[in-house]
Amino acid sequence: MNSKLIRLAGIALALVADPLPAADIYELSREGNLAGIAEYVQRGGAVNTINADGYPPLILAAYHGHLPAVQALHAAGADACAEDTKGNDALMGVAFKGDSETARWLVESAGCNVNHRNRLGQTALMLTALFDRETIAELLLRHGADPELRDALGNSAASLARSQGLDRFVAKLRPLASLR
Repeated sequence: MNSKLIRLAGIALALVADPLPAADIYELSREGNLAGIAEYVQRGGAVNTINADGYPPLILAAYHGHLPAVQALHAAGADACAEDTKGNDALMGVAFKGDSETARWLVESAGCNVNHRNRLGQTALMLTALFDRETIAELLLRHGADPELRDALGNSAASLARSQGLDRFVAKLRPLASLR
């Protein structure tokens, strides 16, 4: 711990630097540093915070593909379904990135809402359609994702897939929707 001793009016005062700089948890989460996260939590660090860019630590861990870090943060009290400042949750981040293992954990273990909408009305299913993430789309539909939802611009998962030239995804989306 970094500390300095100063004398004020003949009294020695110890100035102790903040032992838990908030920036640490964001970097630790982004890197998936389990030992660092454990130490941070053990020292009483807050896990339900938001960085200057608007992201909670758990979303950063999920987005960067660190499921064990996501689980450690959740076990320490982090809300697995929390939003960033744009309304995106971790499930949307992993749908964008294509991390089906973390998506499965967020849905089946943490109970995140598969129809959660960000500020633009987008859902995780819409992101799977935009980025051709069929395995995650299947998971979301099995757990009740609504393929008929539309974002603020009127787009559905199918229309977004079509806009990306993913007609194959659209063709698969119809049978997958029956899993709902």
